[in-house]
Amino acid sequence: KHTSDGSTWAGQTSNTTKALFGVSAWSATTAVAVGDAGTTLRTSDGGTTWIPTTSGVTDDLFSVVATVTPAGQQRAIAVGAGGRVLISDDAGATWSSTTAGTCRLRGVGSADGIVIFAGCPGGALQRSIDGGATWTTVNPPTTNTVNGISMPDPTTLLYVGGGGIIVRSTNANVANPAAIVFTTVATGGGSISAIDSFDANHFSTAGDSGSLKRSLNGTTLISASTGTANDMLGVAQVDAVRSWVVGESGRIIATNSIGTISDFVAVTNDWTAAPANSIFGVCLQAVGGSANADWAVDTGNLPGKCEPLAGDAWQGVPSSPTKFADTPSTLSGSVNLVWGIRPGSATPPGTYFATVTIDIIAPAL
Repeated sequence: KHTSDGSTWAGQTSNTTKALFGVSAWSATTAVAVGDAGTTLRTSDGGTTWIPTTSGVTDDLFSVVATVTPAGQQRAIAVGAGGRVLISDDAGATWSSTTAGTCRLRGVGSADGIVIFAGCPGGALQRSIDGGATWTTVNPPTTNTVNGISMPDPTTLLYVGGGGIIVRSTNANVANPAAIVFTTVATGGGSISAIDSFDANHFSTAGDSGSLKRSLNGTTLISASTGTANDMLGVAQVDAVRSWVVGESGRIIATNSIGTISDFVAVTNDWTAAPANSIFGVCLQAVGGSANADWAVDTGNLPGKCEPLAGDAWQGVPSSPTKFADTPSTLSGSVNLVWGIRPGSATPPGTYFATVTIDIIAPAL
């Protein structure tokens, strides 16, 4: 586990020698893990102690998802060989067993513990809309092996698998399974092993040969470089843009952004030019009171408007402390700053952030 930015990791004693294939958490302290021969483990202290629990089955378990039901139960759903399904309503302390078909269930997803999907090697899905009490086979448009499933909400289903498939549905909880509408987001290429989502529009996938793909609108994919040819086997989406990806040879990769926007460069950049590149700048619109401007004040075109035009007083946001205005001792003044951003034609859609620090220093330096 890690407790900071992932720069350091600490091994934990699992109290089992069985292979573990899936883990899911309700919080930073409470989680469950599953593996070979019906192995189930739980922790309530952030992974310091893992407690083996009794699953009552010997089937290999390949995936688990931790959810909170509308009634507030910490429900875990685990799936595995022979269509095995295990359900716990007490954060993994005790389990009940059922089956969903007879296939080797590879992945499971649920947002609320009520609407649940699990996937099979032949491409079929098993669905429950009553918390796992009953299951129905759903046949999507693809027959590729289903490797991973994510449900950011009860209506949205995302799954990935063999042949590079990424499939999406936005009516996954409809009563009639035949009425579920599936959209193939991607196909072709190497197998995709895992998917995780932050919401219906933001998700990441991990796959063969270092493959990492992300979406910021639910349909358009952005390929990101992992810098490795190792197969990536698991992914956890932290927020709209950040994710953790893990794979062969102990590889762990953190993704922290989906793109960068360059600072405005006077003369070189032009707001009105074809937007091949993204630019971000600042303009000193005006000073008031007894303030003196250390930067150029906007006097071009329409003075004081900071228009996106050549000749206005745009510049890049300084990377080091830079004085842009001051006032004589004991006097007061004001400044108006305008920020401008223009996304380039190739800039991935999404939410971008800029941290700008403005210091007021007395006396003036």
